[in-house]
Amino acid sequence: MKPLDRHELDLVARAIASGRRGYGARVDRVAESVAGLMVNRLRALGVAPERARSRRKALLRKAKPVDARTLKILLRRVDKHLGQRALASVADGWPPAH
Repeated sequence: MKPLDRHELDLVARAIASGRRGYGARVDRVAESVAGLMVNRLRALGVAPERARSRRKALLRKAKPVDARTLKILLRRVDKHLGQRALASVADGWPPAH
C-alpha cells in the first residue's frame, strides 16, 4: 500500500473530526482505525458514532493502517480540526450559559 499523501492525510483528519465517511475504502479504513484511538476526544465533541468503541492497540498493530510517523501526523491534524470545531461551537453559544 502506498503512503498517504498530504491531501489524503487531511481528508482522513477531516473524516475523523466530522464523523463522516464515504471518502473511499482506503480513507474510511484509516479514519475508522485512528478514530478508535481517539474515541474519548470524539465523544467529548459529539462526533463519535454511537457504536464507536476504543480499539486496543494490539488490534491496531495487527491491522497496521498507517505507520507510527503517519499516525502522529494524523493525530495532530485531527486535534487541529477538533480545536477549530470546539472554538466555533463556543463562538456560536455552545454550551449555553446557566
